[in-house]
Amino acid sequence: MAGVLLWLAQEGVGVGPARSAGLAARLRTLLAEDLAAPWTAPEAARALALSEATLRRRLAREGTSFSDLLADLRMSRALGLLQATSQPVNRVALEVGYDCPSRFAVRFRARFGITPSMVRGRVDRIGTNLDRRRTAKDHSEG
Repeated sequence: MAGVLLWLAQEGVGVGPARSAGLAARLRTLLAEDLAAPWTAPEAARALALSEATLRRRLAREGTSFSDLLADLRMSRALGLLQATSQPVNRVALEVGYDCPSRFAVRFRARFGITPSMVRGRVDRIGTNLDRRRTAKDHSEG
């Protein structure tokens, strides 16, 4: 039995108590459950049974902050919604926690370099007409 456990350990298979996920990962999971909520660091810390100071300190150790993590989650989800749905931009803004669509658009542009409405106008996203045309052209030339 000891030989099997040793072999598993050498192969990178852990036996024993599972390591807990980092705080940033746990916080991401919590926030992602309801991105439209008006999250604050004290509320998130309370939900994770931590003080706000401990939350901020541990996140800093992991190289992030509460506001950066929340903004990243919201913008990533917004990009996904804009690409995968036909929801109006103002609805997407609300779904990711922005009450003001113009504020959302400013933050989105700062993050991705294009406006939310430009995402909708692009036809070169994965799985769209441009990709299909390019693939068809590539196959006809080969």
